[in-house]
Amino acid sequence: MKILLLKSGTLGDIVLLFPILNSLKEKGIQTTLMIRREFIPLINTLNLASLTLPLDTPETLFLYLNHQFPSSWERFFRSHDWVISFSLGKAEERLSALLGEKLVKIPLKEQENTHVLDFYTRTFNKILNGFSPTFPDLWEKGDYLIMHPGSGSKHKRWPKEYFQELYKILSFPTKILLGEAEREEKNEWEKLGEVIFHPPYPQLINLLVNSRLYIGNDSGVTHLSAFLGVPTLAIFGPTSPFHWGPKGKRVRIIYSNFPCSPCKNYCETRECLFSLRPERIAEEVKILWKVKVYLF
Repeated sequence: MKILLLKSGTLGDIVLLFPILNSLKEKGIQTTLMIRREFIPLINTLNLASLTLPLDTPETLFLYLNHQFPSSWERFFRSHDWVISFSLGKAEERLSALLGEKLVKIPLKEQENTHVLDFYTRTFNKILNGFSPTFPDLWEKGDYLIMHPGSGSKHKRWPKEYFQELYKILSFPTKILLGEAEREEKNEWEKLGEVIFHPPYPQLINLLVNSRLYIGNDSGVTHLSAFLGVPTLAIFGPTSPFHWGPKGKRVRIIYSNFPCSPCKNYCETRECLFSLRPERIAEEVKILWKVKVYLF
């Protein structure tokens, strides 16, 4: 069987699809994935697809334009048994006309009382009976803590000052992981401890799997850490972990669950995050650090 998946979105959006890809791989299904080109090295490093192609290049603009499909691309799409599209708008209309029932559309709207991975799984079960997502266990049980204080959205960030206070409370060897969104903070963090800034995906994966514990916000890297099997402590505030929480073998989520949660307007007060004091998070970290068999 040959399946083609088309998915745009951020790193976190992509990683939430990884358990699906991992299961398809284990079943020996030939899977092609079309995503933003920046994530192709990550997919290739983890060997999660038979073929990866960029979705955001001039060559694929025809998907969104009222132009005739190039014959080579028409043959390509038709060569698959199923084509799965994740909320691609205009492209879905055009692909539907070309593929008919071969095209399966998966909306990205939040499903009530359903985690997005469960929603994906139900859809794939319509194609493959008994289908379920699977997770690798790549954790190497290292001796350092990874602290990732960033996120692609500032509204999802536990206060930077809280992370810095947490760093000072803890006595464990700690590596501070920063992404491109935290570039302007790099010098500030370097005054506190060892900083690893925006590593390429192979280095990032190696860093994660060789750690002892990871702590971070609702971010793509947090989702990746969880998927890899790394013990992961995720801090959630305005977004709902019941819909978007990281999934993996060793995940612990800290969440205030305020009456206004999940937040629709991303208020500036962010009480849901500010109410989680560093002392409380430090106690969670200390407990998880000591546990030899991680039963989250």
